[in-house]
Amino acid sequence: MPVWRQIIQRAWGDTWEKVVGQTVSTIVIAILIFTVVFLLARLFRGKEYAQDWLFDAVAGVCAVIIVGVLVFLAETFFVVPARLISEAQNQNSGLTNTVVSLTTSNDNLFTQKGEIQKKYDQDEVVIRAVQTVTGNTNGTSEQNLKNLSVKVEEMQNEIKNSAVKIAADTYVEQFLASDSNRCWILITDTNSNTKLLFLKMKHAPLDFNIQGWVSSPSLPTQSPLTSLNHVHNIVYTYCSGAWSLKDGLFSIQYVKDEDDTNVIKNVAFLGQDAYLDGKRLIIVPAADKP
Repeated sequence: MPVWRQIIQRAWGDTWEKVVGQTVSTIVIAILIFTVVFLLARLFRGKEYAQDWLFDAVAGVCAVIIVGVLVFLAETFFVVPARLISEAQNQNSGLTNTVVSLTTSNDNLFTQKGEIQKKYDQDEVVIRAVQTVTGNTNGTSEQNLKNLSVKVEEMQNEIKNSAVKIAADTYVEQFLASDSNRCWILITDTNSNTKLLFLKMKHAPLDFNIQGWVSSPSLPTQSPLTSLNHVHNIVYTYCSGAWSLKDGLFSIQYVKDEDDTNVIKNVAFLGQDAYLDGKRLIIVPAADKP
């Protein structure tokens, strides 16, 4: 989406929320009520009284329009561009921290692979030493040791291939709190600022291989997301904190589950209930978790 179009959309949404603060259906109902009141006033209080009352109402509407235009211009040229710049800087900062975390994770992975490699190299030295000792006296033992050596080598190759595959299947996805197509936030407790977060991933992650962080200009440092659960490609968790619902940035690192090809496409909410492709998701309340 072009930047200018995004600025106008967000400026319009913020202006509507600040100046009007009501849904279109509510406004339509208010207009109908006003029309009925006007007709009754004209019928029982006279035409002149109804016209004076109508003038006051029109003046009020004009005042709202003038203020709305001024707020919209301020949002378009000052507030929204500044917010977009802040979000871009925040996103770059979050991406940098995520890359560092991913690099550290991969370093640990290859360190473990190196330790395993070293262990099997030591085992191979022992096997060759035993082969040297038993080579002239026991042909069966020599063959068994050769077979064992082949199996060790196959295991080494399998470990190397698994390490490379895990690194290739590791993904990092980022979500802005304002992205209503991939990120949903439900306020479950206003007193404790507890929120229920839903994120739609591109792939389904492996169990116990999901890490997440939230960053925001209102937070001094990145804050980890704990107890991450998922249903196919939908990751959800309870979280809290003072980060804004508009400029929060979520980063999720996970390993793709090759066996789970089910992708949730539609996420809908009815009150505090979430429906994934039309099926209600049963979620344990945060207060009931151990």
